[in-house]
Amino acid sequence: MTEDNPLAELSEEDRSALRSLADRLDANPDAIGSWVLPEPLADGSTHVGYVDYGSLVQEFLEFMYAKNLVIQFDWPRWRGKEVVQEGNVREINTATPDDALKYLTVMIRADRFSEGALLDAFENGLVSCALHRVLGHPAASQR
Repeated sequence: MTEDNPLAELSEEDRSALRSLADRLDANPDAIGSWVLPEPLADGSTHVGYVDYGSLVQEFLEFMYAKNLVIQFDWPRWRGKEVVQEGNVREINTATPDDALKYLTVMIRADRFSEGALLDAFENGLVSCALHRVLGHPAASQR
């Protein structure tokens, strides 16, 4: 893998698979996932709520990790993190493919620290915009 540019390592087959995945995610917003609400247990305690991601999101995450597209950089200190936190679709829709990959990394990694962050990013159109920018073109619809 080229650590400086993992996008350059994607084969045409990889790009085609990512394009197909992006299209399927766009076409099936209801299949992204949903919150499983907390439920009281018999002993009076309560399970914490969590996000149950659909199979498309699982496929997306597996692809991103398998192709080394969840990149290592100091994302908590990266100024672009604010774009994701603010839900700034316009900024992401004009990003370079390399910055779009950073945005995707922020979205994916943030979910490990804040349950539901990735679900919000899908629902707000951030993931779609970033995926289309990684593929080198603006998202078909700006939400």
